[in-house]
Amino acid sequence: MTLKALSFVVAIAIILYQVYVITSPSVSLLNSSDSEIVEGNIGLNNGELSFGQLQDGEDKALSYSLLSGSGEYTYYFRLSNNTILTGTCGDFKNFEVSKRVIFMVSNKKVIYANSNGEPHVCRSTRV
Repeated sequence: MTLKALSFVVAIAIILYQVYVITSPSVSLLNSSDSEIVEGNIGLNNGELSFGQLQDGEDKALSYSLLSGSGEYTYYFRLSNNTILTGTCGDFKNFEVSKRVIFMVSNKKVIYANSNGEPHVCRSTRV
């Protein structure tokens, strides 16, 4: 393979990756509690987004498949102060191109902001 052909293949791969990143739906998790999120998971029909640990004030975004089915996001957040917040909030469907949602965790509640930025307080079970 010549250098010109290899450069072309690499350029196409980079373009395809960028298109994938832009079009994939994503969930952001923002820790606004006074504690570290020790474990943060948001579930979809076909899997789970694992955010790991987040310090107070830290946020992280993860993308998921356009083919995730339909349903509600399920969440499980374990804080370093021994609080566990779990529940369901918001919904997702197949082919939601470039959808962006945010889950904000405080000490006592979880707030979900949909793609339009409209916030909703989630009904959480606090353990």
